[in-house]
Amino acid sequence: MTATDGYIVDVVDPFFANGRNNYASILSHIVKTNAGNFMGFLKEQDVLIVDRGFRDSRKLKGYQFPVYLTKKCPGNQAEWKNRSSVINCTESNGYMCLPNENFTELLEFCYIYPRILVQKDLCLYLAKRVSRVNSYNCRKFTHGCPELHYFSSETYVHLSCMEIENGCFSAEPGCKRQPSQRKTSIDDTTLAIILGVSIPACILCILVFYVIRTKEHFVFCVIRKSVCLAFFNQDCPVMLSSVCLMVRFTM
Repeated sequence: MTATDGYIVDVVDPFFANGRNNYASILSHIVKTNAGNFMGFLKEQDVLIVDRGFRDSRKLKGYQFPVYLTKKCPGNQAEWKNRSSVINCTESNGYMCLPNENFTELLEFCYIYPRILVQKDLCLYLAKRVSRVNSYNCRKFTHGCPELHYFSSETYVHLSCMEIENGCFSAEPGCKRQPSQRKTSIDDTTLAIILGVSIPACILCILVFYVIRTKEHFVFCVIRKSVCLAFFNQDCPVMLSSVCLMVRFTM
Protein backbone atom coordinates (compact mmCIF):
# COMPACT_ATOMS: atom_id res chain seq x y z
CA MET A 1 0.00 0.00 0.00
CA THR A 2 1.65 3.22 -1.18
CA ALA A 3 0.68 6.85 -0.64
CA THR A 4 0.51 9.34 -3.51
CA ASP A 5 3.90 10.78 -2.47
CA GLY A 6 5.54 7.37 -2.74
CA TYR A 7 5.56 6.59 0.97
CA ILE A 8 5.01 2.88 1.61
CA VAL A 9 2.21 2.54 4.14
CA ASP A 10 2.04 -1.25 4.37
CA VAL A 11 2.97 -4.44 2.56
CA VAL A 12 0.39 -7.22 2.45
CA ASP A 13 1.43 -10.87 2.37
CA PRO A 14 3.20 -12.15 -0.75
CA PHE A 15 0.94 -14.06 -3.12
CA PHE A 16 1.70 -16.83 -5.56
CA ALA A 17 1.82 -15.74 -9.17
CA ASN A 18 -0.88 -18.00 -10.54
CA GLY A 19 -4.40 -17.83 -11.96
CA ARG A 20 -5.99 -17.92 -8.50
CA ASN A 21 -4.11 -14.85 -7.29
CA ASN A 22 -4.87 -12.14 -9.81
CA TYR A 23 -5.41 -8.49 -8.96
CA ALA A 24 -9.11 -9.03 -8.43
CA SER A 25 -8.78 -11.91 -5.99
CA ILE A 26 -5.96 -10.21 -4.07
CA LEU A 27 -7.99 -7.05 -3.61
CA SER A 28 -11.02 -9.10 -2.57
CA HIS A 29 -8.89 -10.86 0.03
CA ILE A 30 -7.56 -7.55 1.39
CA VAL A 31 -11.06 -6.08 1.66
CA LYS A 32 -12.62 -9.15 3.26
CA THR A 33 -9.85 -9.66 5.83
CA ASN A 34 -9.03 -5.95 6.26
CA ALA A 35 -5.38 -6.81 5.79
CA GLY A 36 -3.08 -4.00 6.87
CA ASN A 37 -6.10 -2.13 8.21
CA PHE A 38 -6.93 -1.30 4.61
CA MET A 39 -10.56 -0.45 5.42
CA GLY A 40 -9.38 2.00 8.07
CA PHE A 41 -8.09 4.27 5.34
CA LEU A 42 -11.47 4.41 3.64
CA LYS A 43 -14.60 6.33 4.45
CA GLU A 44 -18.17 5.89 3.28
CA GLN A 45 -18.75 7.17 -0.25
CA ASP A 46 -15.02 6.92 -1.09
CA VAL A 47 -14.30 5.96 -4.69
CA LEU A 48 -11.56 3.55 -5.74
CA ILE A 49 -10.13 4.00 -9.24
CA VAL A 50 -8.65 0.75 -10.52
CA ASP A 51 -7.67 -0.71 -13.88
CA ARG A 52 -9.60 -3.43 -15.66
CA GLY A 53 -7.61 -6.14 -13.88
CA PHE A 54 -9.69 -5.44 -10.77
CA ARG A 55 -13.05 -5.74 -12.53
CA ASP A 56 -14.00 -9.02 -10.88
CA SER A 57 -13.71 -7.53 -7.42
CA ARG A 58 -17.15 -5.97 -7.71
CA LYS A 59 -19.76 -8.33 -6.39
CA LEU A 60 -23.29 -7.83 -7.63
CA LYS A 61 -25.85 -7.41 -4.91
CA GLY A 62 -28.85 -9.64 -4.40
CA TYR A 63 -27.21 -13.02 -4.97
CA GLN A 64 -26.32 -15.69 -2.46
CA PHE A 65 -22.83 -16.14 -3.93
CA PRO A 66 -20.37 -13.92 -5.82
CA VAL A 67 -21.66 -12.99 -9.25
CA TYR A 68 -19.78 -10.82 -11.71
CA LEU A 69 -20.69 -8.97 -14.88
CA THR A 70 -18.99 -9.85 -18.14
CA LYS A 71 -19.36 -8.54 -21.67
CA LYS A 72 -18.80 -11.92 -23.29
CA CYS A 73 -18.86 -15.53 -22.18
CA PRO A 74 -16.00 -17.90 -23.02
CA GLY A 75 -16.20 -19.34 -26.52
CA ASN A 76 -14.09 -22.44 -26.05
CA GLN A 77 -12.83 -24.84 -23.42
CA ALA A 78 -9.56 -23.00 -22.82
CA GLU A 79 -11.30 -19.69 -22.18
CA TRP A 80 -13.83 -21.46 -19.98
CA LYS A 81 -11.11 -22.96 -17.77
CA ASN A 82 -9.25 -19.67 -17.64
CA ARG A 83 -12.27 -17.72 -16.43
CA SER A 84 -13.01 -20.47 -13.94
CA SER A 85 -9.55 -20.02 -12.51
CA VAL A 86 -9.77 -16.24 -12.48
CA ILE A 87 -12.86 -16.13 -10.25
CA ASN A 88 -11.60 -19.02 -8.10
CA CYS A 89 -14.11 -21.71 -8.99
CA THR A 90 -13.35 -25.20 -7.67
CA GLU A 91 -14.25 -28.78 -8.48
CA SER A 92 -17.23 -28.55 -6.15
CA ASN A 93 -18.33 -25.11 -7.39
CA GLY A 94 -18.33 -25.18 -11.16
CA TYR A 95 -17.89 -22.11 -13.32
CA MET A 96 -20.92 -20.87 -15.27
CA CYS A 97 -21.56 -17.98 -17.61
CA LEU A 98 -25.23 -17.22 -18.26
CA PRO A 99 -27.66 -14.36 -18.89
CA ASN A 100 -29.57 -12.81 -16.03
CA GLU A 101 -33.31 -13.35 -15.73
CA ASN A 102 -34.06 -10.25 -17.80
CA PHE A 103 -31.64 -11.27 -20.55
CA THR A 104 -29.96 -7.87 -20.37
CA GLU A 105 -26.57 -8.81 -18.90
CA LEU A 106 -24.17 -11.74 -18.93
CA LEU A 107 -23.06 -13.08 -15.56
CA GLU A 108 -20.24 -15.35 -14.55
CA PHE A 109 -20.09 -17.14 -11.21
CA CYS A 110 -19.10 -20.28 -9.36
CA TYR A 111 -22.30 -22.27 -8.94
CA ILE A 112 -23.28 -24.37 -5.94
CA TYR A 113 -22.81 -27.59 -7.95
CA PRO A 114 -19.83 -28.80 -9.99
CA ARG A 115 -22.02 -29.09 -13.09
CA ILE A 116 -25.62 -29.86 -14.02
CA LEU A 117 -27.12 -31.92 -16.80
CA VAL A 118 -29.19 -29.85 -19.20
CA GLN A 119 -31.80 -31.40 -21.45
CA LYS A 120 -31.89 -30.70 -25.15
CA ASP A 121 -33.88 -27.70 -26.41
CA LEU A 122 -33.02 -25.78 -23.24
CA CYS A 123 -30.77 -22.85 -22.42
CA LEU A 124 -30.01 -21.57 -18.92
CA TYR A 125 -30.20 -18.28 -17.06
CA LEU A 126 -29.62 -17.18 -13.46
CA ALA A 127 -32.64 -16.12 -11.41
CA LYS A 128 -31.67 -13.43 -8.94
CA ARG A 129 -34.38 -13.85 -6.29
CA VAL A 130 -33.48 -17.44 -5.46
CA SER A 131 -29.92 -17.41 -6.87
CA ARG A 132 -30.62 -20.55 -8.85
CA VAL A 133 -30.16 -21.57 -12.47
CA ASN A 134 -33.38 -21.94 -14.45
CA SER A 135 -34.05 -23.32 -17.93
CA TYR A 136 -35.43 -21.56 -21.00
CA ASN A 137 -37.02 -23.36 -23.94
CA CYS A 138 -35.14 -22.51 -27.11
CA ARG A 139 -37.07 -24.50 -29.71
CA LYS A 140 -38.06 -21.31 -31.50
CA PHE A 141 -34.44 -20.22 -31.96
CA THR A 142 -33.48 -19.65 -35.57
CA HIS A 143 -30.20 -21.43 -34.88
CA GLY A 144 -28.01 -22.81 -32.10
CA CYS A 145 -30.59 -24.48 -29.86
CA PRO A 146 -28.97 -27.59 -28.28
CA GLU A 147 -30.17 -30.72 -30.04
CA LEU A 148 -28.66 -33.10 -27.46
CA HIS A 149 -28.37 -33.22 -23.69
CA TYR A 150 -25.27 -31.45 -22.37
CA PHE A 151 -23.52 -30.50 -19.15
CA SER A 152 -23.40 -26.92 -17.93
CA SER A 153 -19.60 -27.10 -18.08
CA GLU A 154 -19.95 -27.42 -21.86
CA THR A 155 -22.22 -24.44 -22.41
CA TYR A 156 -19.47 -22.79 -24.48
CA VAL A 157 -20.37 -25.24 -27.26
CA HIS A 158 -23.81 -23.65 -27.51
CA LEU A 159 -22.99 -19.99 -28.01
CA SER A 160 -26.59 -19.10 -28.85
CA CYS A 161 -27.44 -19.79 -25.20
CA MET A 162 -24.98 -17.06 -24.15
CA GLU A 163 -25.70 -14.38 -26.74
CA ILE A 164 -28.32 -11.79 -25.80
CA GLU A 165 -29.54 -8.38 -26.93
CA ASN A 166 -32.59 -6.19 -26.47
CA GLY A 167 -33.76 -8.28 -23.50
CA CYS A 168 -33.87 -11.61 -25.34
CA PHE A 169 -31.65 -14.27 -26.86
CA SER A 170 -30.14 -13.09 -30.13
CA ALA A 171 -31.23 -16.31 -31.87
CA GLU A 172 -34.90 -15.68 -31.11
CA PRO A 173 -37.04 -14.50 -34.05
CA GLY A 174 -37.69 -10.78 -33.86
CA CYS A 175 -34.92 -10.16 -31.33
CA LYS A 176 -32.58 -8.40 -33.72
CA ARG A 177 -32.40 -4.65 -33.37
CA GLN A 178 -34.69 -2.93 -35.84
CA PRO A 179 -33.18 -0.06 -37.86
CA SER A 180 -34.34 3.30 -36.63
CA GLN A 181 -36.86 5.09 -38.86
CA ARG A 182 -37.56 8.75 -39.12
CA LYS A 183 -40.86 9.90 -37.77
CA THR A 184 -42.99 11.34 -40.54
CA SER A 185 -46.09 12.12 -38.51
CA ILE A 186 -46.49 15.12 -36.23
CA ASP A 187 -48.33 14.73 -32.97
CA ASP A 188 -50.87 17.24 -31.66
CA THR A 189 -48.46 18.87 -29.22
CA THR A 190 -45.82 19.46 -31.88
CA LEU A 191 -48.42 20.83 -34.28
CA ALA A 192 -49.75 23.21 -31.64
CA ILE A 193 -46.24 24.51 -30.95
CA ILE A 194 -45.52 25.02 -34.64
CA LEU A 195 -48.78 26.90 -35.22
CA GLY A 196 -48.39 28.91 -32.03
CA VAL A 197 -44.99 30.15 -33.19
CA SER A 198 -45.46 30.41 -36.96
CA ILE A 199 -48.80 32.29 -36.99
CA PRO A 200 -47.62 35.21 -34.80
CA ALA A 201 -44.37 35.29 -36.77
CA CYS A 202 -46.23 35.55 -40.07
CA ILE A 203 -48.45 38.34 -38.73
CA LEU A 204 -45.39 40.20 -37.50
CA CYS A 205 -43.69 39.86 -40.88
CA ILE A 206 -46.78 41.22 -42.65
CA LEU A 207 -46.94 44.22 -40.32
CA VAL A 208 -43.24 44.98 -40.73
CA PHE A 209 -43.51 44.69 -44.51
CA TYR A 210 -46.53 46.99 -44.54
CA VAL A 211 -44.78 49.62 -42.40
CA ILE A 212 -41.68 49.50 -44.59
CA ARG A 213 -43.70 49.82 -47.79
CA THR A 214 -45.79 52.66 -46.39
CA LYS A 215 -42.74 54.56 -45.22
CA GLU A 216 -41.01 54.00 -48.54
CA HIS A 217 -43.99 55.44 -50.44
CA PHE A 218 -44.22 58.41 -48.08
CA VAL A 219 -40.52 59.22 -48.40
CA PHE A 220 -40.75 58.80 -52.14
CA CYS A 221 -43.67 61.26 -52.36
CA VAL A 222 -41.96 63.81 -50.18
CA ILE A 223 -38.73 63.65 -52.14
CA ARG A 224 -40.57 63.68 -55.41
CA LYS A 225 -42.67 66.71 -54.41
CA SER A 226 -39.77 68.65 -52.95
CA VAL A 227 -37.66 68.13 -56.06
CA CYS A 228 -40.45 69.35 -58.29
CA LEU A 229 -41.09 72.35 -56.10
CA ALA A 230 -37.43 73.16 -56.10
CA PHE A 231 -37.42 73.32 -59.86
CA PHE A 232 -40.91 74.50 -60.58
CA ASN A 233 -42.17 75.89 -57.27
CA GLN A 234 -45.41 73.99 -57.82
CA ASP A 235 -46.87 70.55 -57.78
CA CYS A 236 -45.26 68.17 -60.16
CA PRO A 237 -46.90 68.11 -63.55
CA VAL A 238 -48.00 64.77 -64.79
CA MET A 239 -45.63 64.85 -67.72
CA LEU A 240 -42.66 65.34 -65.38
CA SER A 241 -43.48 62.37 -63.15
CA SER A 242 -40.90 60.19 -64.89
CA VAL A 243 -38.26 62.86 -64.33
CA CYS A 244 -39.07 63.00 -60.64
CA LEU A 245 -38.90 59.19 -60.49
CA MET A 246 -35.44 59.23 -62.01
CA VAL A 247 -34.35 61.81 -59.47
CA ARG A 248 -35.75 59.63 -56.67
CA PHE A 249 -33.85 56.55 -57.77
CA THR A 250 -30.58 58.34 -58.48
CA MET A 251 -30.46 60.18 -55.16
